[in-house]
Amino acid sequence: WVTAPQEELVRQGILQLSPSAWVEIRVPEDEEEPPILLQNHPLIEPFEGVISLFSLPKYREADPNLVMGISYWILFGMMLADAGYGLVLGVLTFGLLRIYSPPEGRKSLIWMLALCSISTTIWGVLFGGYFGEALFPPLMFSPMDNPINALILCYGLGFMHILTALTMKIMGMVKQGQALDAFFDVGMWIFVLVGAVLFAVPGLAFLAPVVFGFGIAGIILTHGRSNNGIIGKLMGGLGSLYGITGYLADILSYSRLFALGLTGGVIAMVFNIIGGLILEIPAVGIPVGVILLVTLHAVNLVLSTLSSYVHTGRLQFIEFFGKFYEGGGRAFKPFAYKLKYGRLSLK
Repeated sequence: WVTAPQEELVRQGILQLSPSAWVEIRVPEDEEEPPILLQNHPLIEPFEGVISLFSLPKYREADPNLVMGISYWILFGMMLADAGYGLVLGVLTFGLLRIYSPPEGRKSLIWMLALCSISTTIWGVLFGGYFGEALFPPLMFSPMDNPINALILCYGLGFMHILTALTMKIMGMVKQGQALDAFFDVGMWIFVLVGAVLFAVPGLAFLAPVVFGFGIAGIILTHGRSNNGIIGKLMGGLGSLYGITGYLADILSYSRLFALGLTGGVIAMVFNIIGGLILEIPAVGIPVGVILLVTLHAVNLVLSTLSSYVHTGRLQFIEFFGKFYEGGGRAFKPFAYKLKYGRLSLK
């Protein structure tokens, strides 16, 4: 296999080695499943490693990295959500990229953490978290003081994330010529979810029964259309309504955004209390307390970063990809030098 931009280069290379050769290059046929080469914006490219952990898209499947990368950046920052930790993580990752040229896989991971450090800092400023202390007033609110607002924000982000996944499902089905199936099988669930949310929106609650009812009726009338007989079709539609419990569970899963952020903040606060007590000890308190505080916060930063990395990926793999993404593709691996070791620059 060869990528389209390299087609002429390969042709000329073969003819240069063997001028009498016959070179024929064609596009993949329908029954063939060629490898894929992801091509994204430089700011999205580091997040390709996340989807590689799950499964690469197939050749004829849309690349979800743009939407996934943006949502991963937002959700990771909200989980860590400490401006102090974000700044430290940014200094470490951007500094490491400055002096070290790692192999491609590690480089993408470091770049992703570097970009996520920016999101972490932003969320930390919005929530007023600085190494577990409220050094400055939050621009939005403090999750510790307003847990209900924090949960509403988490569920709101989860709702938008799932709606985005359903929209991508519709786009994929329409592209395959299944527009009517997309409207019935996916569109009706969008009406149900939007209608359910409208019940809690002041000024728009009057629309909720109409939108919600239309979605419920559409599911009952259309989701059993492949069954035999009117009774079978209606029973199939009624059975599909059980799927609403799955959507409810998916949205509730986004409470981990609040839980992990709160856990990291509370641990940092406890470390500050311990360190503050040691700092008050005469003579040896200051050096021992400073060393202890730095060590404890370093441990908390590592554990919180690891938790954010894992749980943000989990939200992508299950709640997001589970709605539309098939995967199963294989990476295009051209002939090239494969570096085994990184290079350390002392400039």
